[in-house]
Amino acid sequence: MRIALIIAMSTILASSITPARADEDKMTAEQFTQQLARVIRVIADRYYYEIDSGELLRWAVNGLYERRNKIVPDEIAERLEKASNPDRKEVKDVLTAVAGDSDDDLRWCADIACERLLGRLDGRTELHNHDFILYGISPRGDIGVRVATDAKTRLPRVVYPYRNGAAYKAGIRSGDVITEIRRLTGNVSSPVKTVSATAGMSITQVNQALRGRAGTEVTLEIRRNGAPELLTFTMTREAAEEESVFGVRRTPDDRWDHCLDAQRQVGYLRLSRFVPPTHDEFSRALDTLQQQGAKGLVLDLRRCEGGLIDTGTKIAATFLGDAPLYTIRSRGQKEPFDGREGVPAGIKTLKIPVACLVDGKTNKMSEVVAACLQDNKRSIIIGERTAGNTYLSSLLRVGSGQLLRVTCSVFYSPNGKKLDRIHPPGKPSDEWGVTPDKGFELALTAKERDQLRAHFENQLVIPPPGQAKEQAPAFKDRQLEMAVEYLRSKIRSGQANESS
Repeated sequence: MRIALIIAMSTILASSITPARADEDKMTAEQFTQQLARVIRVIADRYYYEIDSGELLRWAVNGLYERRNKIVPDEIAERLEKASNPDRKEVKDVLTAVAGDSDDDLRWCADIACERLLGRLDGRTELHNHDFILYGISPRGDIGVRVATDAKTRLPRVVYPYRNGAAYKAGIRSGDVITEIRRLTGNVSSPVKTVSATAGMSITQVNQALRGRAGTEVTLEIRRNGAPELLTFTMTREAAEEESVFGVRRTPDDRWDHCLDAQRQVGYLRLSRFVPPTHDEFSRALDTLQQQGAKGLVLDLRRCEGGLIDTGTKIAATFLGDAPLYTIRSRGQKEPFDGREGVPAGIKTLKIPVACLVDGKTNKMSEVVAACLQDNKRSIIIGERTAGNTYLSSLLRVGSGQLLRVTCSVFYSPNGKKLDRIHPPGKPSDEWGVTPDKGFELALTAKERDQLRAHFENQLVIPPPGQAKEQAPAFKDRQLEMAVEYLRSKIRSGQANESS
């Protein structure tokens, strides 16, 4: 899907940015003028909302003088006042005059002018003052664990292993404390055996040591509660993907049980993000629920960070078939991109009643999925208004070692509602995000939100064999209870249909 490829490339490009040199040469007046003029032109041409380039110029120049605690000279102020969609020469003439009036470092001035200009936009259009190098690298591998600092020992502790990762397969479990990491470092042609005691290492340093080229080995020395001696595990790094589809509880083999209410046959699926494996995991879970005779489903998108467009599109289509989906609109585009273009032919659809949970952490593509369900009246939406963070951006060069990330497109719901909380920043009364259906708005308290986050994290824990999971504090999930009661009423009234 072409739009997903654009986003994937943007992510790759962004991750390839390296820190700027500390010994950069001083910026000349010509470089100052060219960089700011390029930034203004890119925003004027590509930013989702059309803004007069003269207005952009005023924001940059006035902001710079304000930061310098100086008054704009009359000649420059007069030019700024008259600027209305100025051409490139007019913009450069003003900026050349600004550079000539400055006795400060022009690189600093350029940074401040850009900062003040971009600060008037959506908060996501950003200038990266970094060298930009895209180069081929060896495939990266990981062992698939989430680690944190142990409160007692101050050593790295495994919060949970990824169910399909190398660490889990080797036998590492939640609560294991890593005391030593052994691996090969240096060049591929002349590797060096490295042994690192983890005492004094930061979590970032630990993660860096655990990662490496796919196919290489790493050995961990582990201290496990209840074990009389230290344990040693050797594993091969591989592409590790954290789980993104969750159920109610773990089964004895550490998979997920998605049955929420066996008596009423209500299923439960929680999605944390949309990555390549998500749709397959999602489909397998639905198949299991259908085999168990599920008559209703809770789709939990709370705290879902979104992700790939094509993955979200497939999930939406699973519920909606060939019904209208989202559109993606860019400024000056004759025809918006229709989300239905990304639906695979013959995708299997589900017809049982659905209750979808959302909150203020429901982000990006997960908001789009919720909007598709709501507009097509396929699901009731329960909880709190979503983040309103549904946009696409482009990375564009604006100078030597300079990249500008520009918000260029936004998502609209099937009914034509703008989902993104874009410039100017959306007020509560504005139209953005997905608002729960009337009568199903239910906001959690700050304490309940913390409890929900802790509950989700505790679900991921996989204790060692023979050890029970530490009992988590009781948590009453009022939003989930509302969803279950809604589905029970649907099932009782006979509105649950068979899957197709």
